[in-house]
Amino acid sequence: MNSSTATAETISDRVDIGTILATFLRLGCTSFGGPIAHRGYFREESVVRRRWLEEGQFAEMIALAQTLPGPASSQVGFTVGLVKGGWPGALAAFLLLAQWRVHPWKVVLLTAAVSALLGR
Repeated sequence: MNSSTATAETISDRVDIGTILATFLRLGCTSFGGPIAHRGYFREESVVRRRWLEEGQFAEMIALAQTLPGPASSQVGFTVGLVKGGWPGALAAFLLLAQWRVHPWKVVLLTAAVSALLGR
């Protein structure tokens, strides 16, 4: 099996909320670029790295997101969260992506401020 595909046996079912929170916080903080760029990060994390989804499932989420108003990456994140963690997972994924992705500069600014305050 090559690393970019996953089979039904390797796809994990439910994911605990802590893992979803950590994953989408990291994605929200590191996914620079627009919604099209974000999809690549989300695919790498959801399909390749964590094997939460099959390639076809992810493609269907992208197609669905394209039909809805608003940024497709937020909708894909919401859907991944919903499928893997139910409504709590969906809300966690959406809120973390929406809060941090829209303003990733906040993380850099906060890090710089803390470093300046600590004298490092």
